[in-house]
Amino acid sequence: MGIRHLGVLEGAQLPGRRRVLAGNPPRRYAASRFLYLCGLVLLGSYYVKAGRYPAYDWLFFAAVLGAWGNALTRHVLPRMNPALALAGVLIVVSGVATVPQDVHGIPHSTYSLVLYLYLIGLWIPVASIVLQRWSHIESAFVALVLGMTITSLYAIGQKSLGWPILGARTEFWGRVTGLTRHPNELGTLCAMIVPYALGLLMNARGLWPRLWWVLALLIGVVALMLSGSMTGLLSGVTGVATFFWLYRSRITVKKTAPMVVGVALMVMGGLWLGTGGSQSALQRVEDFLHSSSGRVTLYQRIEGDQYAWERIVREPIRGRGYHAKAANVDTEIHNGLLRAWYDGGFFALLAVIVLLVGAAASLRNARRLVRRQPVIGSHALVSASGAAFASFLVMMMASPTLYQRSSWFAVAIVFAVAAVARREVGHWPGAHGRPAGRV
Repeated sequence: MGIRHLGVLEGAQLPGRRRVLAGNPPRRYAASRFLYLCGLVLLGSYYVKAGRYPAYDWLFFAAVLGAWGNALTRHVLPRMNPALALAGVLIVVSGVATVPQDVHGIPHSTYSLVLYLYLIGLWIPVASIVLQRWSHIESAFVALVLGMTITSLYAIGQKSLGWPILGARTEFWGRVTGLTRHPNELGTLCAMIVPYALGLLMNARGLWPRLWWVLALLIGVVALMLSGSMTGLLSGVTGVATFFWLYRSRITVKKTAPMVVGVALMVMGGLWLGTGGSQSALQRVEDFLHSSSGRVTLYQRIEGDQYAWERIVREPIRGRGYHAKAANVDTEIHNGLLRAWYDGGFFALLAVIVLLVGAAASLRNARRLVRRQPVIGSHALVSASGAAFASFLVMMMASPTLYQRSSWFAVAIVFAVAAVARREVGHWPGAHGRPAGRV
């Protein structure tokens, strides 16, 4: 789709080993990349399982083993973003300083800590290893949008055809879940992936490809509305607004006309599907404005966050154990930063902040590079990754993202985009000089 291939793979010599030159062919990680992309497709399909865990967890684990094993057996140490390395060290420190409330919670807390280390030390960095070119980044976007379309179509089928709510243990008041575990998970997933569809739409050439991405947007946003997720709605609005703000210099009527038609159809379709007992996002807004409704969890979430803050003030350094339960509270702690501080202590909070600041700095650097030496199509991909990251930040303020591994893909994509920009643009002569003009 117009992405120019100019990339080289960076490598570093391992101590005591022979020197390995840069320029390794991207096909070296082709198998791991294929597994990673398959995992992205199934990211919204939690109930597609292999044993106890969802299929996407196994695919990602296989991609991690393949990519890191390939790199280390060939004596090449992939460059790791310093923010990820520092965050991993801080998580280890937090694990040492954490004291679980209950001795019976030690195994579960340790297991959660190991998963968190896997997320930061292996799962997020593997995206930068297997996605080495702009065309690979674009393929990841396609995989994510395809996965969103699959779970969104099932969500629409749940409303219009009465398909079952898989694994439901509670009443969702007519809201749909798709192939995810909860309506809020469906809503936030669609909200974070919609910017990727916008980026693909802007890079599309020809009427039919543009109409295809408009259709994907239509399906995803209708599912978001049917999920009734207020967090998803706010995240989606933030992501779309951020995308157009980052991409504002490239917007044309020819590119946006199909999307305007799609938005009109989306509103009509969402309003039509939202009738007949299903609580849509618009109805959830109405319930939010009338706080007496028992369907709004805002005040329960505030209660959980207040409980966490009171305990944090008493003991700010030490955590209470990963996946610790907040006693005497009807809902778990939803704010991602408070949850990290409550469970893992100050060092866990610092790890999350370092990770987010590092991602934001990497995104800023990538945007600066592509503006100075643009590769065809790269501006839309960087803008879309930034918009999805903004959606993730909004979601993090109202969701327990610390343990939702599937939601961290937006952060992984940001680091991958920054790595590609450094490989394919940063080595150009004059890439760090003054720009000749706005691009």
